[in-house]
Amino acid sequence: MNFMYIDFPKSITLNNLELLSSNFSQFKRFSDNKILFFSEGVNIYEDENGIMLFNGRLLYDGLNQTDSIKRFIEMLQNNRWTFEDDLSGYFTGFYINFLTNEKFVFNDYIGMDNLFYSSVENIFVISSSLTYLKDITHYKLRLSSLVCESIYPYSSFGNKTTLYDVFRLLPGERLKFKPDLSTESKIENQVKQKDEEVNMDSFAKELVELINKESEKHFKNENILLPLSGGLDSRLNLAHLIANNISFEAFNNGEIGHIDTDIPIKLSKAFNFKLTLINLYENLLPDTKEKIYDIFQKTNSLYVCTWNSLLLKENFKKGSVILLGDSLDILRSQRVESMIDKKFRIKYNIKKVITGSKLELHPFTDKSFNAFNNGFLNQYLTKFTDSLKSFAVDETERLKIIEEFKSDFYFYVNFLKSNYTFAYQEAFEEIFYMFSYGRNTMGRHINLLKYKFRAEVPMTNVRIMKRVLNVSISNRYSDELTSKMFRVSSWKKVGSFPSNRSPFVNYNANENLVLFGWYIRYSIDKVLDKVFKATKGKSKKDRLFKSYDFFSFYNSDINYNNYKNYMASENFFNSNKYIEIFEHRRSGSRIVPFDLYVGLQTKFYVDTFEK
Repeated sequence: MNFMYIDFPKSITLNNLELLSSNFSQFKRFSDNKILFFSEGVNIYEDENGIMLFNGRLLYDGLNQTDSIKRFIEMLQNNRWTFEDDLSGYFTGFYINFLTNEKFVFNDYIGMDNLFYSSVENIFVISSSLTYLKDITHYKLRLSSLVCESIYPYSSFGNKTTLYDVFRLLPGERLKFKPDLSTESKIENQVKQKDEEVNMDSFAKELVELINKESEKHFKNENILLPLSGGLDSRLNLAHLIANNISFEAFNNGEIGHIDTDIPIKLSKAFNFKLTLINLYENLLPDTKEKIYDIFQKTNSLYVCTWNSLLLKENFKKGSVILLGDSLDILRSQRVESMIDKKFRIKYNIKKVITGSKLELHPFTDKSFNAFNNGFLNQYLTKFTDSLKSFAVDETERLKIIEEFKSDFYFYVNFLKSNYTFAYQEAFEEIFYMFSYGRNTMGRHINLLKYKFRAEVPMTNVRIMKRVLNVSISNRYSDELTSKMFRVSSWKKVGSFPSNRSPFVNYNANENLVLFGWYIRYSIDKVLDKVFKATKGKSKKDRLFKSYDFFSFYNSDINYNNYKNYMASENFFNSNKYIEIFEHRRSGSRIVPFDLYVGLQTKFYVDTFEK
């Protein structure tokens, strides 16, 4: 849920406090110049010394919530920053000691839920959202970050944001602000991956038992809302809820006859839980400028507009805990930069089936580190400079923006190298991807949903991640581990259904059969997609199984005209590029819809904040 803390000199008058307070349901005024705004659902602890506020969950074994917070505060103030073995949960927040005037901001070492801070014009701000900052002082757009935001699938790197003088907390960071607002940073990580043999059956059982235990601890007394698709991310959340007999309500974005809806319907009948179908297209792309602004003002995100229909549904209880997936890729190591290509996966899986050989990893060295940086930067700079053309800047400013982007990138990769232990290059690439694409993407999901819900990602629990990430990629890559997890007795029945990736066999069948089913569907879909493109969208099928059809929706004249009219710009942002993308899609292009969202989001930033 959302919050903002403001500490400003008594000599300054903030004129927008009343307007700002309208974004929150509650506030606390500690003095005339120290004010906290927050929404229901935020965790708050206050005593005679200060106040701690955080989103997420934080529990030590054997302690209740209050005693856990007290122990955590003691750790913060004693200059210790470590996640001990008995700590459980995922969290981001701050603690302020009013006696010493010291301020601490912190998050767990995955850091999915973003936290922003700023100290400019003697105004100190901690905020869960960038949007609220516009009512505090005159922040200016940081174009290098904004251009990054317009490039899928990455975002700005490191601790920079789309606004100058506003920073984002790094993964695992504890930042201490002294009374003079000078800072002291500490980083905690739990990733010390080695290439060691693991008994996969035992490891799968151990993980299932750990996830079940953490689920029971944190969710047994909550009002749970579960997004359920035909994929495996949401299936994992379903598995631990059913294993613990935890009540929940599920929903699905789609319609009957689509594989991503038909599988959840079968699951709901088998396990007797309520499943609500939501019209995917309703409110998917707002039809007026006013609606777009309203959504962005409240949620700071247009990135995943498929959630908008959910936010507007009145039959879902506000404040419910909504459990997000998008975490199974960590268990399968599917987000390693050099191994993410489908051709690599197919080649590796065929070799593994024939020879039984494990994945070959490469030692992490200065040479491999530099080679990755140079290769990635060259590839990304092409996209960056192309996106920069959407902004009317002169050559001097253009070169400055590019250098600023390079500086951010090198800060980020050197941050990883300095604070993490990597035995293998692939381990570095996994963390690189997790803390850029993964963290930014999930952060947008969470930011959007916490307007109404308590959005959480159970798999990012520090205890679970510590166990998973310290097992080598060579033991996690592909579907072997996850298939075995769904064969463990408490998850077996949930695994006895196909997935949208491999719809011909149950997911907990032999992993080679699952992979073969995926390959067959992938190959057929590739052929159908080529025919779809060749006929400019006139062929009947673009894939084997009916699924969400964003494209016919976006191609409609109504949406095209709405989008084109809104994107028309008189300022230094040139939106013609995004309009061209839309036009290409209408002629049969299969570009994913994210570019529309980031186009709208970029336009909003330009219209809202000063250049």
